[in-house]
Order: sequence, then structure tokens, then C-alpha cells
Amino acid sequence: MKRLYFPILVFLLCTITGAAQSLWEIRIAPFSSGVANDYAPALFQNGVIFSSDRINDIFNQYRTTNGERTSNLYFVVKKDSVHYGKPRKLLPEINTFVNEGPVCYDVATHVLYFTRNLLLDKKNRKKPNYTGIFYVDYNNGTWGTVHAFAYNNPAYNVGHPAISPDGKMLFFASDMPGGSGRSDLYVCYLKGNQWSSPENLGKVINTTASELYPFYHPSGRLYFASDRNGTLGKLDIYFTAFIDGKWIPPVHLDAPFNSPADDYAYVADSSLHSGLFSSSRRGHDNIFMFTSLLPEMKGCRESEEPINCFLFYETQSKNTDTIPIIYKWDFGDGKTGYGHTVEHCFDKPGQYLARLSVTDTITKEVRNDVATYLVEVVEPEQPYISAPDTCYTGEEVSMNGLKTNIKGFQPEKYFWDLGDGKLAEGAEIKTIYPTPGVFVVKLLVRGMTTTGNSVDKCVYKEITVLGNRKGQ
Repeated sequence: MKRLYFPILVFLLCTITGAAQSLWEIRIAPFSSGVANDYAPALFQNGVIFSSDRINDIFNQYRTTNGERTSNLYFVVKKDSVHYGKPRKLLPEINTFVNEGPVCYDVATHVLYFTRNLLLDKKNRKKPNYTGIFYVDYNNGTWGTVHAFAYNNPAYNVGHPAISPDGKMLFFASDMPGGSGRSDLYVCYLKGNQWSSPENLGKVINTTASELYPFYHPSGRLYFASDRNGTLGKLDIYFTAFIDGKWIPPVHLDAPFNSPADDYAYVADSSLHSGLFSSSRRGHDNIFMFTSLLPEMKGCRESEEPINCFLFYETQSKNTDTIPIIYKWDFGDGKTGYGHTVEHCFDKPGQYLARLSVTDTITKEVRNDVATYLVEVVEPEQPYISAPDTCYTGEEVSMNGLKTNIKGFQPEKYFWDLGDGKLAEGAEIKTIYPTPGVFVVKLLVRGMTTTGNSVDKCVYKEITVLGNRKGQ
């Protein structure tokens, strides 16, 4: 794999998954070369910056001691959801004869952070050349002066920067002394205009293997790659989140994102329904696009609960506070209740005639039908999400759309957006939420009308996910 671990370079001058899986489309990005190694995409302006060792000048190439070409940074414009322009190399102020990339871009401050080998002196090309983080301002299409990150060190690697959306946390990977494995993930916090000292993210995240290629998503998830025990083969993609003052155990992404090959450098849009990642599943490193195949879920209305609970009370009796009277309600569904004011919930839709009888306990006189109410219980005509309002992290949650009720409509397929990046298909599903929060679950039901037309109906429901139950 190209750039699996931090490159310690000496330069030579050369003259030469189931239902959920089916809801994702994974394909090689149109700008990713068929022969070069392209990897580590990052969203930038109206396109993507990525690293590549593609050949630009066959008469002036630099190679590492193991014969690999060095990588430079390229930018490609995104024309629409599937089409891109032609990649172009970034300016010489950023690209050099050593390795550049991966990168991240701080939208708030317009600063690009990128990885580069530390030594730029060709006279020292036979010395080990560790990586560091560098940053440069981007102002109206113009690059500023490149600056070195304060915690670069010529004795070890620092790289793979990832900035939080508010620009206050900078994550990176490093094999600096004191870590848990071959490389660990670290974070620095912005204090005024300076970055705090690097903090190791701890052994919940870092292992004796390699943790690399962090990406901080606006949802608060920190995605990264690792070749720890339990992967499908080599590098796999995981995510974690900082909850209640600590990082949760990493969650492994299912296929089709992970494979027996190297899968890493995941980036996604705010909805987690589209994005990019790198993989060697075709023999060398390419950039792949992923897109949700869920039908468009626009204009979803809130899933309405059937109005089947009613408050019954007698309004005609007067001056009876001192008279011992028994109020008996017959709700018309085989159930009864007692009291001047009674709440009753009906199990099924339909029309019910509720009757009130009163008994004077002194005279034993019984008066029937003192009050009567005709109650109609109607289910809303809509898809319906049967799911708990509240659940806990780590527990299995069942959901279904079997109570969908639309006149003249026969449901055929059920599509789910579970609000946390997971998709599902089927009338009955199960899921587990690894992090707490309020998640908007959407259900789209596709079916046929009596006139033979295919119609989509969509609703949503908010589910509150709490932290682990006490004692767990």
C-alpha cells in the first residue's frame, strides 16, 4: 500500500452486505488514476484536494529508497454530484520534491494544514526524513507563506492533520515517544493564537497497532483508520466520539466501506450520505466515492400517533358532592371504568358508544345512560414508525413500519434513514446507537395505488438515545 505508515524517506534523483450494503453505491472517483496511487481526499472550496504519486515529468522524478515515487497535492473541481474536472497540481509554494499530504482545510480561518517531509535540502536526501505538519493561508485564490507546526520534530513523524469545524481542535497522527503503538492519535487545543501541547487520545482509541488518517465530522464523530486486531484485513475505518468527558470505544464501519484491503482516509458530507475514502481494493490506492441509494426523503412529515385516548366526564349532575354516587362507564369496547372523570384508551380504530350509569348508594337507584358519547378512533393515513421514544446506547432497538395506514395504497418497500449515518431496508429492522443524542429517524414507504401508480410516502420520528444504563 502507498503511504500505509509515515514515510521515512531517503531521496534518489531519477531520470525516468446485506440489505444495508445494497443501499450504498461505491465506485472509483473519476479523477482517480488507473495507474498511480491516489489517496487521502479532503474537501476544499468547490472540490477536492488529494495526494498522488502520478507522473508529471518523466525526466525529473524523485523516488524513495524502496523505489516509490513521492506524492504531491492535486486539486480537482467538483462539477456536480458525480462529475469532476481535470486534476491540477497545486502551486510550487506548497508542492516540493518531497511528499505532500494528507491535508485538511479550516473553513473558518481559511487555513490549509498539510503533511510534508521536514527536510527540503537535496544535499541531505540520504538522511531519514520524517514528516511534519505545515499550514498556509488561502485568501481569494492566493496562497500565503507556508509555516511549520510548532510540534514538528526531526526525530519522529507528525502528520495527517484533521481540524474540527470550529477550528479549535487539531487532531493528528504521530509515532512520537510515549505512544501505545506504531502510531497514535493526538489532539491540540487552540489557546488564544497558539496550539496547546499534544495530548494522546488514550488507550480506548490507540492500540499497539497504527492509528492514522483522522477526520473530524461536524456530528462530533472522529473517523480514523487502524490495522488493529479485528479488522477485515489491513487498514479499516472506525469512528469514535467524545461523550461525557471520554472517548467511546471505536465503532467499526461495515462493508462496503471496509474490505480485506486497506481502507482509510474517510471524509463525508454533513448528512453522512456521501463522501470519499481511499482503498487498495483494486490492487493499488485509489479514491472511491460513496453515495446513498436511498430514495429522496424530502417533505417528510412527523409520524403522528393515533388519537385513541379520551377523557370522559359527567357534566349534568349538580350538588352531588355530599351524595355517595357510583359512576360507571361502559366504553363500548368490552371494558368499563369508574369515576366522575375517567381516561380510557381504545386498542383499535372504530366507532364506540360510551355510556354512563350512576348508582345512588343510599337509595340503590340506578340511572342508565345518564350520558352517552359517540367516539370515533381513526388512525392517521400515513406511514407509521413503531419505535421507542427513548433508548440507551449499546442496546438493540427494534423498529417497524407495519402499522402504515393509507387508503388505496399497498406498501411494497420500506427504506430507513436512522439519523446516525446508518441506512436500512425492510418492514422490520433492528439497530444499535453507539452514541447518545437526539436522532431523526426517517421512514419512506414505496407502494402502489389502486390506479397502478408507484408512490413514495415519508415520515420522521425523533428518538432520544441516552447513555448506558446504570450498572452497565
